[in-house]
Amino acid sequence: MKKIINPLKKAASNGNVCAQYFLGVCLALGVNLRRNQKSAFARFRQAAIKGHVEAQFEVANRLERGIGAGRDASQALIWYKRAAARGIVEAQYNVGVHYEAGNGVRRNIQLAAKWYRQAAEQGDSDAQFRLAFLLAKAGKRKLAEKWYFKAAKNGLVDAQFNLALLYENSRRRAERKKALHWYRRAAERNDGASATNLGIAYAQGRITTRNLTLATSWFRRAAAMGDAKGLFNLGQCYENGEGVREDKSRAFECYLFAAGKGNTSARHRLGRNRLIKGALRAAGVR
Repeated sequence: MKKIINPLKKAASNGNVCAQYFLGVCLALGVNLRRNQKSAFARFRQAAIKGHVEAQFEVANRLERGIGAGRDASQALIWYKRAAARGIVEAQYNVGVHYEAGNGVRRNIQLAAKWYRQAAEQGDSDAQFRLAFLLAKAGKRKLAEKWYFKAAKNGLVDAQFNLALLYENSRRRAERKKALHWYRRAAERNDGASATNLGIAYAQGRITTRNLTLATSWFRRAAAMGDAKGLFNLGQCYENGEGVREDKSRAFECYLFAAGKGNTSARHRLGRNRLIKGALRAAGVR
């Protein structure tokens, strides 16, 4: 590998675009050269100006993150657009992010959706999710469902959760039942919010048969994942003896952990003297 560095340097000096790009890679990673991010950026920029698409993306990414150059969101967007126009999916997604967030440009949700769609149509799961989210906010439920579904099938947990929410809030019973499937898929990927919502579904019996034992089981799983809402609901199960033997001490413990994670309902519950006194009595404290 060392033998290739000198020819790379010579070719780069002679204006060879690929050599400039790969020399930038070597400098960025410290491959047979001292790592130097400023020099790497300079090489990437040389190649980017001459139209090397991977170099254009690299320049954009480094300007956005401030690696080897000062942070400059507006310049990053210019380079992302150049790479995006030539089909780089990640660049298309990042252009969408800039427009959605108003990062280096005036916020424009329509343009954000346009760029997300380009990346989404090439199979990018994150773009599919962001596009679906924007469509859902705009009230375009069927289109949002389409893109959530694609991202969810690709294994994106956030999409699985949001698709389940979409189905749960449907007026059609058949669609509401689909929510269970997608909550379960996300929960199996350690998504605590999905496990909690499964527990709530079984506790309330609105979209499936009421089953307090199953509800408690899902709340336990959510609590193990650190979900604050799951911890609060598990505390309620222990406090009221629903799906589990009543245990005020365990309820108090669950509320305490949930409150520590910022759950306001748990904080209000802890403020009730009756519960605290019951927990203390159960612990043998008078």
